[in-house]
Amino acid sequence: MKRSSWFSTVFLPICLSAGLTIAASAARVPAQTQPFDDIKEKFLKEVEGAKRKIAKNPNDAHEHYRLGGFYVKLYQFQDAVAAYSQALQLKPDFAYAHYDLGWCYKRMGDYEEALKAHREAEKHIQITSFKLRLTGEEVNYAIGWDLYELRRYDEAIAHYMKAVQLNPKYQAAVYEIGRIHLRRGDQEGVQQIAYKLDPYLRELLFKEIEIVKSTEKGGAADDPNLTSIRADADSRPTILYREKGQYTSMARDHMTEGMVIMAVVFAANEKITGVRVLRELPYGLTAQALIAMQKIRFKPAMKDGKPISMRVNLEFGFNLY
Repeated sequence: MKRSSWFSTVFLPICLSAGLTIAASAARVPAQTQPFDDIKEKFLKEVEGAKRKIAKNPNDAHEHYRLGGFYVKLYQFQDAVAAYSQALQLKPDFAYAHYDLGWCYKRMGDYEEALKAHREAEKHIQITSFKLRLTGEEVNYAIGWDLYELRRYDEAIAHYMKAVQLNPKYQAAVYEIGRIHLRRGDQEGVQQIAYKLDPYLRELLFKEIEIVKSTEKGGAADDPNLTSIRADADSRPTILYREKGQYTSMARDHMTEGMVIMAVVFAANEKITGVRVLRELPYGLTAQALIAMQKIRFKPAMKDGKPISMRVNLEFGFNLY
């Protein structure tokens, strides 16, 4: 995803009817130390500035596009969609507006619309708009990710391979092919892909395999002590230690932001088991969230003076600001 971000440093348990949700903080870029409220104020001013320029020149497609980007920074995705769509009404061949519109729909969980937008972006990659030139590997990676989220794995692989054909050094696409093999349980396929990766991404892929294998057991089916949150529980799990998720260089290069959400079991034996990823992020951030999850230490929930296992949703947010 181009020009986006990672979340706050709050680690806050929130009681929901379906279970416990714990927001686990992610790494900030060290140079960016301003409180988020100050950053938000900055973007609100940028929105007002863009609106004033649009009022003077309603047909400025680039200004509508910039407005969409500011709305994304403010997590106002419906407003961002409206701004990007207006830019595209004015300039239908604006490839980057289609591209960012697609990632905006992705943030909203609408992968069908994301796919449509990214396919439109691909049609116009030869056109430079306002000095913005979209590359074929970037848009094919985006289409691959949409198809991956839609569980259309063969099509996703085809687009990732196209990205690599366009740019043989585009390791991000090779890495995602490995993850598809992992999701399918094709260990041989994962191994074949892994050795086409540079050492860092190979290690990241193997680490994801290791974590998935080590934590896939202990879910609802095989943990007799498992409980959901109930009012009669004496206490909920207490986090004793956690680490921030780390940005990958390719995620930072694409300024990727969003949330990784996983359902896990905080087991009575003080282990995290039954891991199931509910929402993913591209460019290696899902793996980084899993790595951070694995390092959590906690006291289990208690009931009647005894430790119990509890189903928990973990959220790892990633925001550059």
